[in-house]
Amino acid sequence: MTRRRRILVAANPAAGGGRAAAIIPRVIATLEGRGHEVKLCQESSGEELLRSLREQLASSPDAVVAIGGDGTVHLAINALGDDPVCPLGVIPVGTGNDIATSWGIPTNSEKAIERLLTSLARPTRRVDLGVVDGENQALFFAAVCSAGFDAIVNERANAMRFPRGASRYIVALLIELASLTPRRYTLTIDGQTRSVEALLVAVANGPSFGGGMRVVPEASVTDGKIEVFVLHPLPRLTFLRIFPRVFAGTHVSHPAVEITRCESVSIDVDDIVGYFDGERHRTLPVHIGVKQGALEVLS
Repeated sequence: MTRRRRILVAANPAAGGGRAAAIIPRVIATLEGRGHEVKLCQESSGEELLRSLREQLASSPDAVVAIGGDGTVHLAINALGDDPVCPLGVIPVGTGNDIATSWGIPTNSEKAIERLLTSLARPTRRVDLGVVDGENQALFFAAVCSAGFDAIVNERANAMRFPRGASRYIVALLIELASLTPRRYTLTIDGQTRSVEALLVAVANGPSFGGGMRVVPEASVTDGKIEVFVLHPLPRLTFLRIFPRVFAGTHVSHPAVEITRCESVSIDVDDIVGYFDGERHRTLPVHIGVKQGALEVLS
């Protein structure tokens, strides 16, 4: 029998085009129906949700459950911080849900609720997190750091109101493709520095981002490594031809694709804002490492 747990639910009712608003009460009712004590943490902005979560975590709950997309999960990860007091569960209701997928959590909300209930009765799973050095405190990410054309596409997609869902990222990509130009990067991978011209640079902890694009299909969330993905310059028409292959992960055989497994990387390039798990954070340069087994997850 599952023991009674004190569960903090972190929710974004706007996730999934508003679908999360209907799922939040179902999750709470289901957990309470199984005898758990539930407290809801729900705010109108990401900044407020992060602040509120950090305050509520002072009471040391037995688990946190994030209801929303990758952005909500990202906030929960960073609220838990460098020394998490409890495991994290996810009910994915976002447009991408790449983090949940990498942790083996079903993207169907009903199946995810059932998985959460069974996970509360068994040992947790430990997963790695990417770690970005900061002046005041580290920033954690579970899926990917975007630091090139993909970051520019994120800028465009986040400003769009239509279409909704994962297709918004694809539309933004096609719009930005018209001005696609390579940039000069300085990369320091495990202490080795080189200059490289690239269209796209990403640092992956998990295999996918952008709503199921398997950009680094062999990336593992449990191997203590991160993967540096570099797309070298190529013509726009060639880009369009190989782009559909990213959903199956077969694009990695193209000679313009370079993937390096490592423990740390520094990235420097002009006029790029880094996105972490799809969330806008800071301009480059950045230094990224990996913390193995950083987080317990209910999966």
